[in-house]
Amino acid sequence: MAEKIYGQFPGTFDFTTNQEANEAANAVNIELNDAGAQTVGAGGSAGLPFYRIGFDSELVGEDIPVVIFLEAVKDDGPQDPWVTNIEPDGDSYNFGLRMWADFTLAGPAPDPVTIGGTVTGLEGSGLVLQNNGTDDLPTDSNGPFEFATPLTPDTFYNVTVATNPSNPAQTCSVENGSGQVPTVNVTDVAVSCTDVVLGEVIKAAAEGDTLTDGTLDEIEAEGKVSINNLDQVAFHGRVEIEGGLLDETFRAVFTSDGQTTQVAAREASELPDETTVEEILESGGVAINDFGDVVFHGRTDNVKAVFSQNGLVAMVGDNLADGTTTLKEIWEDAGVAINTYAFDVAFHGGVDNPDLPGVLVDAVFVGQAPVAEGEEMSSE
Repeated sequence: MAEKIYGQFPGTFDFTTNQEANEAANAVNIELNDAGAQTVGAGGSAGLPFYRIGFDSELVGEDIPVVIFLEAVKDDGPQDPWVTNIEPDGDSYNFGLRMWADFTLAGPAPDPVTIGGTVTGLEGSGLVLQNNGTDDLPTDSNGPFEFATPLTPDTFYNVTVATNPSNPAQTCSVENGSGQVPTVNVTDVAVSCTDVVLGEVIKAAAEGDTLTDGTLDEIEAEGKVSINNLDQVAFHGRVEIEGGLLDETFRAVFTSDGQTTQVAAREASELPDETTVEEILESGGVAINDFGDVVFHGRTDNVKAVFSQNGLVAMVGDNLADGTTTLKEIWEDAGVAINTYAFDVAFHGGVDNPDLPGVLVDAVFVGQAPVAEGEEMSSE
């Protein structure tokens, strides 16, 4: 299609047949919005085809038609185009002005090409590549790859990693992954995969660990976990206790520093304040402060409660310090928190709505954890 219809520069067209000349004339004509290109002469003494294309008054004068004589092939080689001025009475004469119509005749569309490259360093599985955000290409081996959908030249491609491999986990990157589609297949997209760089990780505890107060029988995968500034960890699990003819397994809260793991509290045990932990909720919260004091959700006397390993913090039915508010509910699937020096414990629950009897209002409560022997509460 035409990019620039006229240009006042010397030049020639190299049409090898009259059909090509006709096609060129029609292409220029369409671009000029003319009614139709037509032959206006037999080519004079040279016998060349002439084609009426349109007119441009700026080139030869106001409202003066311009006829471009497109070049055709003569026995002795290609000829130059020239411009003729058509007078109103039909007479014509040569201007002697050479013109160059700068356009590109649209030929057959170029063949689509494929987009591909090479994968290196892949050890895991599950790598998925994409081109332009689609055309998923699962790739499980090193070597060449090629997307299924070819692209038309002069469009664009953009190869990205949609899913990184796992087992082992790796991170893959793309080089030479984007650009304008050429007329030949793209084969230089480079996908390189490397191992995921992890920080220094240690095992805090694992199922089957033998503890001084029992065996870590199970870690609750759906339970909560907390860590303090000394890298001590608190988490939910189950402990196996020897007793009688059969060992028994109890829900428990554990603490671990990566070397030593111990039971902070377990079900059916009596805490130092003589409170019995009837149940520990592995779906509840757990928190640990820098003294290693742990708080968690559970039940005592079949009532929902918040405990520390030293004793009861609060339970449903407690009257609060203001003397008028009752702790009506503890939300067991919410979190708990404990600070380091005042041993204050925070947790979620509910109280009565004063405007709607029988309806609870969500609330946050603060209680104080019992202090272990030897610990001192900050006066600040």
